[in-house]
Amino acid sequence: MSKLPRRETKAMTIGVGFQCQNGVVLGADTQFTSPSGFKYSGQKIWSAELGECRFIYTFCGSPDTAEIMFRKLREGLEKVKEIPAGQFSKNVLRSKIEEIFYDERAQEQGFQTLIGASFGHHQPSLYRTNETKVVDGFVEHIGLGDSSVLRYLTDFLPPEACTIAEVYVLASYYVSVANRYVDGCSGGPAISVLDMTGIEHSGRGGPLPDQQQRFWQCEKRAAKELREQLISGRTGAD
Repeated sequence: MSKLPRRETKAMTIGVGFQCQNGVVLGADTQFTSPSGFKYSGQKIWSAELGECRFIYTFCGSPDTAEIMFRKLREGLEKVKEIPAGQFSKNVLRSKIEEIFYDERAQEQGFQTLIGASFGHHQPSLYRTNETKVVDGFVEHIGLGDSSVLRYLTDFLPPEACTIAEVYVLASYYVSVANRYVDGCSGGPAISVLDMTGIEHSGRGGPLPDQQQRFWQCEKRAAKELREQLISGRTGAD
């Protein structure tokens, strides 16, 4: 886990999570703000490998609460190895996470996490927590008032039946758009992947060379096509 900011530091995170055919992908921005207003970059996706159990984790809310819950999650999931292999399931793993998050610190207002977790050769699973509530995830986003920017993108670009390689790019795009349009969100995108072989981190630049330029070009082409389609509906053109 990366070194955390000081207690007073704020992390106005934009986090996205995707359940893929072959794993889980998390994306987040990287901006922290000190009490004096100074902004700097830091890692907001943390991970742990505990033998056969592995997980990746991002959060919105207090970094101090996030640190406490990360430690509790690491300690709790380490005990998953005690569950007989024949009794293990996604529901058992969710129940263990619910047990861990039934904690007064997790009840802090606005505290949310996205967790990708796996055990042995089982398919990795995505979970979203909101205070003490834990739910199974498919396409999830947290932070900054559950941003309407990410709500729109989720509806407009649903990653149905996507592979990790495809969602890797989508996650990077979602965070990049949030950086442009959501106050308090900046930096990255940082992307982490959990599959049945382990954990991979992208760093802070995203998966593509000249990524921002490529995203802008795609948006321009998509906007032109959308505009033409909308106008053709008004004029009756084919």
